[in-house]
Amino acid sequence: MTLSGGASRVGAWTVDASRSTVAFEGRHLWGLARVRGEFAELSGEGLVKEDGRFSGRVAIALGSVDTKNVKRDEVLKSDRFFNAEDLKELVFEAEETNLSGSSELTIPGRLSLGENSVPIEIKARIEDSSDDAVRLVADTLVDRAKLGVRANPMGMAPTSTKVHVEIWFARSAG
Repeated sequence: MTLSGGASRVGAWTVDASRSTVAFEGRHLWGLARVRGEFAELSGEGLVKEDGRFSGRVAIALGSVDTKNVKRDEVLKSDRFFNAEDLKELVFEAEETNLSGSSELTIPGRLSLGENSVPIEIKARIEDSSDDAVRLVADTLVDRAKLGVRANPMGMAPTSTKVHVEIWFARSAG
């Protein structure tokens, strides 16, 4: 599936949060146990230009983390980890990237948490595409320590976390 179609893709796009997911998987207890979760709230937008290049932004509400364990979620939201009350969101800002040709994309950008920002390159696939909706799917590793999240009691958890995203973009009205 490619995202071609020239002029039909030009314009503003908005993240359809009701269809999108951001999930993560990390290790705990020195790698013996898996911790999985999702963020329930996200927002964002994208812009496709006449020349086929796009840029965009996706913001993930840190307070919406859900691991199906209330105590763990409280720790993740606390100032010992995400500091969700003060920092509010994790933001990915995509630099301009060429859409033409393939369903495989390399999207350069920056991942930011508060004042900490790191360059990241995300390998994504276009898995669904119509004139009014596009679904991007990606799997990547995020080093939370580089974003300032260093909580790691007794060295029990590696800093790399697997992240799986399925982001639906809908054509913006107007």
